[in-house]
Amino acid sequence: MKTAGIKNDDIVLVDRRGRQFEAIVAGREPDGRRLSIRPLRPAVSYMSAGAREIIGHWRARPHVSTGRVSTRPIRAGDVVKFRVGDCTAFGTVSSKDQGTLNVTPLKRSGAPVPVAAGDIVRHYARHGRARGRAV
Repeated sequence: MKTAGIKNDDIVLVDRRGRQFEAIVAGREPDGRRLSIRPLRPAVSYMSAGAREIIGHWRARPHVSTGRVSTRPIRAGDVVKFRVGDCTAFGTVSSKDQGTLNVTPLKRSGAPVPVAAGDIVRHYARHGRARGRAV
């Protein structure tokens, strides 16, 4: 995958030596070819990724607080940052019901959690084709 279209605050799916994990892009390495990343799972310690290791990409959509509303609706396969009590978590949208989204948290596997549209903090839209696994 080309890294030219990947910007700060986007989410990437990285495959490093067979281990797949999601990470937020923090910037570019000084050489300009690798991306600095912050993994969403605390057990992952990798802090950079190259173009060959990136197998998925979600673009960060505008914040609602900026006044710019995203024209793209939230769809299945998109990643959202949502509120859970006093905390926030990331998850993949599995389906959409009336007024709620069924979101599977990224940090743990299990059943999807219903999330109200008002609890969505940030929306990340799928960009490009997925390689490797279907998300």
